[in-house]
Amino acid sequence: MRKFSNFKRIGTRLVLGFGVIIFLVVALTVVNIMSVNHINNNTDELTEQEMKLLMLNEKLSTNMLERTNLLQAYALTGNESYYASFVDGTPESIALEEEALANSSSDLLMTAIEQKTRWGLLTDQFFRLYNEGKETEALRILEEQILPLSIGLIDEFEELVRYREEQILMLSNQISRAGALTLSASSIVSVMIIIIGIVTAIITTRVISGPIRHITERMLKFAKGDLSFEVDTITRRDEIGQLNQAVQQAASNMRELVKQIHEVATTVNNHSVALNQTTTEVSEGVEQISYTMQELASGSETQASHASDLSSGMNTFVLAVSNAQQLGETVTSESQAARDLSVNGVDLMEESVGKMRTIDSIVKDSVGKVVHLNNQSREISNIVSVIQDIAEQTNLLALNASIEAARAGEHGQGFAVVADEVRKLAEQVRSSIQEITEITTMIQVESESVKSSLENSYQEVQQGTEMIEETGKTFNSIGRAVINTTNNIQQINEQLTNILMTSQTLSGSVEEVASISEQSAAGIEETSASAEEMTSSMEEISTSSSDLAGLVKQLNQLIGEFTV
Repeated sequence: MRKFSNFKRIGTRLVLGFGVIIFLVVALTVVNIMSVNHINNNTDELTEQEMKLLMLNEKLSTNMLERTNLLQAYALTGNESYYASFVDGTPESIALEEEALANSSSDLLMTAIEQKTRWGLLTDQFFRLYNEGKETEALRILEEQILPLSIGLIDEFEELVRYREEQILMLSNQISRAGALTLSASSIVSVMIIIIGIVTAIITTRVISGPIRHITERMLKFAKGDLSFEVDTITRRDEIGQLNQAVQQAASNMRELVKQIHEVATTVNNHSVALNQTTTEVSEGVEQISYTMQELASGSETQASHASDLSSGMNTFVLAVSNAQQLGETVTSESQAARDLSVNGVDLMEESVGKMRTIDSIVKDSVGKVVHLNNQSREISNIVSVIQDIAEQTNLLALNASIEAARAGEHGQGFAVVADEVRKLAEQVRSSIQEITEITTMIQVESESVKSSLENSYQEVQQGTEMIEETGKTFNSIGRAVINTTNNIQQINEQLTNILMTSQTLSGSVEEVASISEQSAAGIEETSASAEEMTSSMEEISTSSSDLAGLVKQLNQLIGEFTV
């Protein structure tokens, strides 16, 4: 505390005391920011990567299970719908594999993808054998190779799911520990700030308020006229020490001044006695100032005339203020209407902003739908390609059947007719597939064009939304300015009303002044006679007044040492 008191300025002490607190607050803020950033990073990793991988692994497992069930159902029933569903799931399966590989490169995932590729080859072999009529061999491959491999793949994908769940749990624990650590650090630093703040407040109070309270007690005695006290000596170099020295000097000067004023007052008292004696003689010479009183009477008459003119001018001023007050009421009414229009404009602008946001949402949704349509058209192209391959194979089989029927002779004529019809049907299917392919290609081209146009429109809508929001902000500022202007005009109108009332009162007062001035002129004329007797005694009064003026000058010089 002694070192704290040695600073020459109180401001330096305050800056030092509160600077420590500010430093700790800044340190606490930095620690909190770093901890929050760490928590945010872990949270982002948890939500953006681990959760995504968890969902991908679950989808892969579900896809594998569904396709395995479709494969078994097709093997048991031979229903083509199961085969079509199995084929339809192939693009989704490939997309899931590519997305999983793009987001993770773990050995377990790579092994599972390799096994899944082998599984795909086995399923192709199964369908080929099954379609060739080798159902026994196809079922053997299904039971001995495909199903065990499917079970293994599902188990591997489930293992990946469990691994991702463990990773998510680990990140969650890290986030919890980081939050707890941040809370502990914040609590410790907060307690330190409170303790240091209390200590700083106590030290500051003792160092500053104590001496100031002591000096204040002395100054209160000083203000009551008690100059008998002695100011304690304070050996400090700051503002409090300077204040104490100033109080000491002021007390010393005031004592000396009181002594001198007392001496001057005694002298003035003696001269006052002589002045009182002379005053008796002055009353006998008042007649000699009669001329002066007559001049005053003439001046009073002139003042009465001017007061009358002033009264007329005040009436004109009151009329002008009344007109201004009426005009102010008109302006107030018009400004109120402008404020109402401004409020309506703000409401309309907010409605426009809401509509632009709705348009923005609609265009954005349209872009997404066009993208979805484009993806579906691509899937249709893939399906059409598969159907075209089937049609070509059917045509080839029909041709082979026709050849076999020709070899069979008369026994194969009926079968030849059927084979020929199948071939024609295959040709028609291939022709239709060609047309569908052309139409699908046109749809893809048009959807790409629409997508590009919608994206450009979406950018324009976004820019329009931003511009109209900015315009709305400007319109709000204009509305506030109009409201402020209306309030100011109302205040001006109220002030004009007050001025009108004051002017009316002042006009009445001026008329009273004119009347009193006329009465004063008459009274001065009556007093003129007695004032003539005062002239003879004025010389003696002048002499005594000169002596008194010298004493007053000396008194003023003594008092002039202080600044009021």
